[in-house]
Amino acid sequence: MSEIYVKMNEYSKAHAIFDEIITDISNNQIKDTNCLVRLYNSMGTCYSEQKNFAKAEEYHLKGLQILQDVEDKDSDNYLSRLSTIYMDLAAIAISQNHIDDAIKYSEMCIKNFEDLYEKNPEKYVNKLSAVLNNTSVLHEKIDDFSKAEEYYLKAYSMRKTSYEAYPEIYALDYIQSINNLTGYYKKTSQYDKALEFAYENLSLSKQLFEKDNYVYRKSYAKALYNIVLLNMRLGEYSKAIEYLLSCKDQEEILYRQDPVANDISYAQLLDMLSDYYSKNKDFEKGLSFQSKVVEIYENLYHKNHDAYAIEYANALHNAALSYMEIRKLDTSLNIMEKAINIISELQKSQPRLSKEHKASYLKVTASIYVNLQQWDKADSCYLQALKCYEELVRIAPEAYYYDLVNAKYNYATYLVETGNNKAYDILTDVNKELSEMTSETYDSNMQQCHFLTKFLMAQIQFLIFVKEFHQS
Repeated sequence: MSEIYVKMNEYSKAHAIFDEIITDISNNQIKDTNCLVRLYNSMGTCYSEQKNFAKAEEYHLKGLQILQDVEDKDSDNYLSRLSTIYMDLAAIAISQNHIDDAIKYSEMCIKNFEDLYEKNPEKYVNKLSAVLNNTSVLHEKIDDFSKAEEYYLKAYSMRKTSYEAYPEIYALDYIQSINNLTGYYKKTSQYDKALEFAYENLSLSKQLFEKDNYVYRKSYAKALYNIVLLNMRLGEYSKAIEYLLSCKDQEEILYRQDPVANDISYAQLLDMLSDYYSKNKDFEKGLSFQSKVVEIYENLYHKNHDAYAIEYANALHNAALSYMEIRKLDTSLNIMEKAINIISELQKSQPRLSKEHKASYLKVTASIYVNLQQWDKADSCYLQALKCYEELVRIAPEAYYYDLVNAKYNYATYLVETGNNKAYDILTDVNKELSEMTSETYDSNMQQCHFLTKFLMAQIQFLIFVKEFHQS
């Protein structure tokens, strides 16, 4: 009954029953070992659900101690129950970010399941492969990539064998292992290896299409998406766009079948297409995709403002940039003002992110005003952006100092173009700040900014000289 209450989140009722049973234990009324192990594990689970991890660990360890006193340590039942406790202890360690402890318990669990798997592969393949995958993730967290790869490959090999024997049962598990290896090799910059597994997923998912259109179509779309990203990393842009268009077709079908489950992945795909065409100067085509991105994130934003404000504002920002390129400046301006208003709403809940995006949007808005020759408004936007970056630098200097210097440089460039003498003073300050930077923070971006600053200062001095020469 107590286990039912735990599953129903009725923890006080579960604890009341546990307390009664503990009293019986203390009075030696319960001596059955199996009952005691099950009781302590249930209590551990109950405390875990309540986030009382110290108590949870205490009771799981009590159950473990009793179980380890059992004589028949070679029985399958003993090893299976022992592994279950190790998995619970590993989960508790993960919840507290005690990665070394989580690995220790997971490795114990793997050893037991490997023994069981040798005796009965069909029964234990799922449990062993799942633990191997989970332990791989833990090894990645401590940068033990060789062990992570070893376990991912073991799980993959086991699931492949199971799939070949029983394709109907193990197809999705096999695909998951393929995706795990794709992700692992992508994360470790082994793009050729990642691509091999992505193509394997593509081929497998395509074969399974007819058996369950939605599930395997989703897997097929994911494989296409990975192939797009990996080809881009390898500089194979023509291949990337070919697969990107195929992926778009699949995501569109999935979106029509279930808009709620697929809206974000579809929007991300369309955003990539928009970016591709915009970079290739086909802004009209890019806008045809970006408009749909804006529509999707607008719907999500109206359902949950805080969760989707950044995505919606960014979608508007990207659309505004394209409208600016095709000289629809009023449309671009209206969209940017909307983006700024949306991102400003996050000032209370996410002040740093709000300020960071707002500063970037203000710089774009300033550029639009420059194109419209509305100098006062452009000046105001540049100064607001500078103020945002100055506030961000006070919060996190290393993260935002380059942005501040770059914003000052942009503002000074604008002032040069409008013949404002303040430009030289601003650039002098920037040059002084860059000259005083330490080698740790003076990276390639800063070097480029420093060079451009000096170049622009020389240009201003030349213009002043020419102007004075003509006046004399």
